[in-house]
Amino acid sequence: MAHIQKRGSKWQARYRAPDGRERTHRFERRVDAENWLNTNGADIARGMWIDPQAGKVTFEDYAKGWLTTKVDVSARTLINIEGRLRNHAIPHFGKLRMSDIRPSSVRAFVAKLTSAGRAPSTVKAIYLTASQVFDQAVLDGVIARTPCLGVPLPSDRKQDEMHFLSADQVNDLAAAIDDRYRALIYCAA
Repeated sequence: MAHIQKRGSKWQARYRAPDGRERTHRFERRVDAENWLNTNGADIARGMWIDPQAGKVTFEDYAKGWLTTKVDVSARTLINIEGRLRNHAIPHFGKLRMSDIRPSSVRAFVAKLTSAGRAPSTVKAIYLTASQVFDQAVLDGVIARTPCLGVPLPSDRKQDEMHFLSADQVNDLAAAIDDRYRALIYCAA
């Protein structure tokens, strides 16, 4: 049950959250209080409500907790994951609250790794580890959506333009080589 009432010069809105606790917030205008209640009511009805307090946990605390529950990988992989978090993700995101991390923060993280001269495959591995943390936070109801969506990653390898021999060049090559390899040149071409 949600309701709004006047408290002094402000409007106080309150509703009961899915966790059973009552949530309140004060607003200058009644319309703002109504919008807040409508938004939270719709989120509750859709099953998409996120506890605003849950997102206040820091990335470092959440990632360390996540790591202790990571049991679906080998021991060596777990060591690699822990290293990526300790050396890269936690120094970058560590003290930020989970709810405050935006896609722009993740893009800056990828750009920092790339500009530091890390190989594209290393950047991807570090990014994917951080992305797993954010994905689990979504599943746990800590954040509404992952900030890793749509973040461009560096290309794995540079593709040089391919150059092909013309028919005349293939014939010249076949004529210049030993007779027993001539058929191989034509097959390869």
